[in-house]
Amino acid sequence: MLLLKNYWVICLVALSSLFQGGCEANSFQTRPNRTNSSAFPQNHYGYSRYSLNLTNMTFEEKRKLNEFFEEYGEKSPAAEQVFKSLEELKTPIAFFEKDAEEGKLFDAGISDDSSLSLNRLMEDKGLPFDDTFFHEAEHVLHLTAAHQHGINSASFASLDDVYVYRTIMEALAYRKAALCCAEHRYGPSDFERVKARADKAFLDRMSASNKSPDERRSYEKSAVVHINSETNILANHMFFQTNPDWNEIVKIMSRGEVTEVPVLPQPTLDFLHFCILKGLEKNPNATKLSDFDLSCALAYQSELRKDEPAIKKSISNLLLETYGSCEKTDKPLSEETKYSFLYLMGWPRKKQLDAVDAGLKTFDDVIAENLSQISLKELFDGATKLIGSPDVQAYNTYKTKNYGKLLHIERQILQPESDLPDR
Repeated sequence: MLLLKNYWVICLVALSSLFQGGCEANSFQTRPNRTNSSAFPQNHYGYSRYSLNLTNMTFEEKRKLNEFFEEYGEKSPAAEQVFKSLEELKTPIAFFEKDAEEGKLFDAGISDDSSLSLNRLMEDKGLPFDDTFFHEAEHVLHLTAAHQHGINSASFASLDDVYVYRTIMEALAYRKAALCCAEHRYGPSDFERVKARADKAFLDRMSASNKSPDERRSYEKSAVVHINSETNILANHMFFQTNPDWNEIVKIMSRGEVTEVPVLPQPTLDFLHFCILKGLEKNPNATKLSDFDLSCALAYQSELRKDEPAIKKSISNLLLETYGSCEKTDKPLSEETKYSFLYLMGWPRKKQLDAVDAGLKTFDDVIAENLSQISLKELFDGATKLIGSPDVQAYNTYKTKNYGKLLHIERQILQPESDLPDR
């Protein structure tokens, strides 16, 4: 979603005050009133102090954008710095028009280090133009800085690290949008209010605590995509084998405006699966928790353990996938093995299916009800033993080979220590 000559000179001019909680604001300072915009050159689209690269736009769109630049550049020092940076980079700014695809989130903008693209439909979806513009602009600027220093998704050794890296991108974009909009609304002299809004936007997005499950899954899938697709090596490429210094990385990406990453993003259970499976691809014989980079899950271990119904449902889903991979082959499962799968998945019994068909209960409610009758220890023990059994291992599918190992690692995070088997 989303190289600057004399880049650091331009950015350092704007650095001024320490941003508590890990951020420095580059634009909370006050400044004298400017002259009327009529003192600036007039172009075909009205008065503008900026020469931004507007492409693929109607006359009216260019006129409105120039008015937007003047309005926000006059009132927000942070916005003015954004416009000047985009001007220096000669970043093409364009509009596109695309509705959300089925099952996917709506993209208000798609930007990288070489272009800034905004969806004409954003306001129809109730999304504010100013917030979206500065969000996408920050993506351009921090990706430029990262790539200039040899950092991209290929710089990181694990899916967990790529997820943190891409979460930092989003957190910086949310912060910059909040900063510019708050300065425009309250004035840069209202330091505490502006700082609080920008700080909160950054921290909320880093932890992902204010995001819906669908949004969180969307960002996690993006990390999976990028670890497999963004494999190009940059000039002066940096590679972080283990334990990246996130404080140094965020300082580079934010051009010195943010100096600390105080929290990691909380992963979903599905993403925990992905991280373990990715680790198993690199080291199929890994058996210890220390063999994997699962820093996000470990940072939120207590929170993840609290949602026992969700853990049970995730185990049920893994069993369902394993069961399905066996059923797709020509060899049928034994009746005993099939029963074990259905029991541990919490599969509805005949009376329960009748209640579902009658609309008295939902299928998911019945699954949850049945799983609630099985302790978490029994579920982990039973699922691991079942997948590792000779009957299931004989199918030799990706899931039968890996899901038992996945559960062995995952239970060390999600199951209380007193209930863990000897390792």
